[in-house]
Amino acid sequence: MNCVNGELVEYPLPGYRKTAKYPFITGRIFIEEKEYGIVRFLIDTGAGFTLIGSRDAIRLRLTELRGRGIKVIGVSASEKDIYVKSPVTIEFIDSQESDNVLSVETDGITYRGLPKRRGKEFQEQLYIPSLLGWDVLGQLILIIDYKNNVVKLCKNNHVTL
Repeated sequence: MNCVNGELVEYPLPGYRKTAKYPFITGRIFIEEKEYGIVRFLIDTGAGFTLIGSRDAIRLRLTELRGRGIKVIGVSASEKDIYVKSPVTIEFIDSQESDNVLSVETDGITYRGLPKRRGKEFQEQLYIPSLLGWDVLGQLILIIDYKNNVVKLCKNNHVTL
């Protein structure tokens, strides 16, 4: 079984007063085999698909990719995001062993569209992290052990669920 380690990180999510420990994993993004850069994902078992946050989308220049607008309804709000249908590979990087990677492929990538108005709404969007959702998590085995501060993503081609 091939696994990579993530980490539990104290993180202040927008709209919440306290920080809490959340599971994060780092991955290198390839779209149509072109490398765009590295993203730190919040592992979100409630997200239907993987979403690149605004700050990461700007940094990776994903906003230059043409896609179609989609309306995303979440727990906190409804947002307009951009879906780019293109072969995507995410190469997860082990937080403890730099040479250990785990690759996953998906049919497309979604990135957070920025609000047209600047100001508070714009600033809040920049603090929403990139989310690793079920389009990717469904291909993997996820282990989160809060007691021992362990986060692992594993791929086992011999397991059928």
